[in-house]
Amino acid sequence: MTRWIGSLFLTAALAANGQEICSGSVAEASLPAAQAAERQTLLLAGKGRLALDLGKSAVTIAHLPEMLIVKFADGATLSHRWMAPSELREDQSSDLPFVDFIRLVFREDVSDAPSADRAEADAVWRAMVSGCIDARHYQLAGTDLFTYSQTRAGGERYHAFFILDDDFVHYLDVLGSDSLADALLAGLRIRDRAGP
Repeated sequence: MTRWIGSLFLTAALAANGQEICSGSVAEASLPAAQAAERQTLLLAGKGRLALDLGKSAVTIAHLPEMLIVKFADGATLSHRWMAPSELREDQSSDLPFVDFIRLVFREDVSDAPSADRAEADAVWRAMVSGCIDARHYQLAGTDLFTYSQTRAGGERYHAFFILDDDFVHYLDVLGSDSLADALLAGLRIRDRAGP
């Protein structure tokens, strides 16, 4: 398994509470109702011109060369970075675009995907499901967003967002409540074309 699967999914499987009922599918969902823009906004690079409202409770923002980390007043955290194919895929020789591989992982049909890519995506899915997840698929103006949530052994909620923006995969992870994850989803929007 790759470094990504080995570290994230194995940790998730071992840390999962074990009292959740695991689902073998991804639910189609609608994004929560949008809120009025708060004071701090994360602008996501890419053709989708997406912005994510961080809300009033974001108190600390640290920007590292390849990652943004946000800490909230209640101690919850969010991190954002672009995900590289090497973090999730063993087969680096595949011609399948990485965004389509993510779609396969989240049970979407990619009609021209080779069987080797399908098998690899199934292996990633099985590793995710072993940690008991609640997986969802959203769309915002043609941009796919896949999420999963789980409860860790200490009772903390964990949420991962995969935003497929043209050829980019924005990866956000949130260690915090379901209400924070919902508020962040509600704060995802298309930036004004005249803005930054």
